[in-house]
Amino acid sequence: ASRSWANIANIAQRGSNEKAYVDILLQKAIPLAAKGNDSIRVAVYFMNVALPFMDFKDYDKAIYYFAKSDGIFKRHNAGDLRRADIYINMAKTYILSGHLPQAKESLAAAQTLLQHDTAAVYSPGFYGIKGMYHLHAKEWELAEKSVDTGLALARKSGNRPDVKQLLYQQALLFNQQNDFKSVLKILQQLYQGAYLTTDTDKKQLLHDLAATEANLGNMQGAYNWLLQYSAFSDSLNEQKMRVEIAGLEAKYNLSKKEHQLLIVKNNAKRQRLIAAGSIIGL
Repeated sequence: ASRSWANIANIAQRGSNEKAYVDILLQKAIPLAAKGNDSIRVAVYFMNVALPFMDFKDYDKAIYYFAKSDGIFKRHNAGDLRRADIYINMAKTYILSGHLPQAKESLAAAQTLLQHDTAAVYSPGFYGIKGMYHLHAKEWELAEKSVDTGLALARKSGNRPDVKQLLYQQALLFNQQNDFKSVLKILQQLYQGAYLTTDTDKKQLLHDLAATEANLGNMQGAYNWLLQYSAFSDSLNEQKMRVEIAGLEAKYNLSKKEHQLLIVKNNAKRQRLIAAGSIIGL
C-alpha cells in the first residue's frame, strides 16, 4: 500500500505539485511503510521528502528530514550507499544556506562511504557538489578539478541528470571568472541537448541565458531570451493557479457532498423517530 501511495505522490510531483507530493509521502506512504516495519523504505521516503524543501529553500526542514533518513539507514543498514546520497544532498543544502564548514563535514562523510561505490552511481553527483563547495569557497582550481572528474564519470556512465548538474557547475565556474563566452556555450548545450527535466530548471536556464547575453553586450539576444523567460513564467503561474482552483473546487464539492449526506442522515433519523412514535402510539 505504501508503494501505491508513493506512486501517486510521484504523479503529483511530475505535475509540479510538490506540496501534494510531500503531503502524500508524510501522511500516507511513510505511516504505511512504518506500519509494515519496512524501515528502509521509510528512510528512502524521508530522503525524498527533504529534496523539495531544499529546492524551495526551506533548508532547516530539508536538513531535518535528511537527518531522519540517515538515522534510520544507520540503524538498519549502515553501509547502504544511499547514505552517501543523503550526505551529498545535505552538503548541497548547507552550501546553499551558507554553512560551508558543515558542508565540508557532509562531503567527508559521503567520501568515506563512496569508497565502495565501484559502479560510480553516486560519485558523479559527489564531485558536482564538491565542485560547488570549492566554487563557494573561491577555490577555483579545486572546483575545476572536481567538476572535470565528475563530468568524466557521468559521461562514462551515461547519467544525463549528473551531466546536466556538472555542466551547470562548470558554467557557474566560468561565470565567476567572467568567461561569459564559455558560459553561453555550456548553457546553449544544456538548452539544445534536452537536459532539462523540470519546469524550475527550464525557468532558471532561460533567465541565465538572458543574463549571459547581457554580460556579453548582446542586448538583442538578452531581450529574446527574456521574452521566453517571461512567457514561460506566466504559463507556470497560470498552471499553478489552475491547480489551486481545482483543489478549491474539490474541497467545495467534498464539503457539499458531506452537507447533503448530513441532510439525508437527519431525514432518515427523523423518519425513524416518527415511526417509533407511531408504534408507541399504537
